[in-house]
Amino acid sequence: MLKLTCPGVPDTYQGTEIWDFSLVDPDNRRAVDYGKRQCLLEDIRRCAGFSSEQFLSYARELLQNMQDGRIKMYVTWKALTFRNETTAVFRDGDYTALKARGVPADNFVELLSVAECDPLF
Repeated sequence: MLKLTCPGVPDTYQGTEIWDFSLVDPDNRRAVDYGKRQCLLEDIRRCAGFSSEQFLSYARELLQNMQDGRIKMYVTWKALTFRNETTAVFRDGDYTALKARGVPADNFVELLSVAECDPLF
């Protein structure tokens, strides 16, 4: 999700719209089953017209069947749809540092900008 929502162009490999647990360089992967992905995407796009109750049922189905990869494709589709609807944010947006406070602060990773990094690192 971070990759899809940061300003700039998201860098994703074709074929990784659903789970891909291969330990292979992406340039040397097996052929992508585009037909399967097209069918899954058509199923996901169908939910755009659902009522709240229908969507809740669909979301439960995605969660109960996480292994089939539709939930990853759904999240990717929604994030890219949002990017398309709010292009100025992603084209002209900037990063804002956020600080975690309190007890849960130890559970967060603080990302530093390049300017904040040690030049010898």
